[in-house]
Amino acid sequence: MLENPDTTDTFMIRDIAPDVPIIGNIGISQLQEYSIEQISQMLKKTDCDAVAVHLNPLQEVTQPEGDVNFKGLTAKLKELCDQLSIPVIVKETGAGMSMHTAYKLKTIGVDMIDVSGTGGTSWSKVEYYRKDKNVTPGLGDWGIPTAVSVIMCSGSVPLIASGGIRSGIDIAKSIAIGADYVGAALPLLKSDNPDALIKTWHKQLKTVMFLTGSNNIAKLKDNEVFITGKTAQTLAGLGKIIRGDENQGVDNE
Repeated sequence: MLENPDTTDTFMIRDIAPDVPIIGNIGISQLQEYSIEQISQMLKKTDCDAVAVHLNPLQEVTQPEGDVNFKGLTAKLKELCDQLSIPVIVKETGAGMSMHTAYKLKTIGVDMIDVSGTGGTSWSKVEYYRKDKNVTPGLGDWGIPTAVSVIMCSGSVPLIASGGIRSGIDIAKSIAIGADYVGAALPLLKSDNPDALIKTWHKQLKTVMFLTGSNNIAKLKDNEVFITGKTAQTLAGLGKIIRGDENQGVDNE
């Protein structure tokens, strides 16, 4: 829309989503190209409830034409947070968010983080499918798994868990380890009946809540958790308990 104003009408979707949050989206690199005023006007025109600024350094560095100039973008992002009247979400794009990054984002005024960890779409692998000889190889599995990223970032700002969410049970697990919201794309896009799939996920979530004695989401979030497998190994490798303690998170940077 910013690059081609002729497409503006295609972004006007409030009439079909009267009570659903609409979130604008812009890459962090584009904060160097467009002014806060331009971005603000775009968000007002489309009646957005929030804006998501996406971080995609892995994708940018693996593609030959990628933009790898990230210098000064923390200051640009802080300026955006300071000047916009709607919440600012920062989201990764499949490589996960570290604890250090999460607390840095908190200090500059970011309202929410979408960890978007490994386990879902890998944008470096998407670049490899292009079979361009100039694509940087070997980074298809780079990143922080979604569960680990949620645990690492818990206690900073409200979290969205995304990246490999495939069921209502995954949603319950994500909330239990620290997420406030959960996002998914692939299963819904591939489903012949997304409404039915969402209802199934909702039933699975409620069933897990029933089985764990959680009569609301807050109780589910407060449950004790037992972590096994690769996630436990990764957390053990970090060498510290990092869930839910802001001061501890700062100390461990």
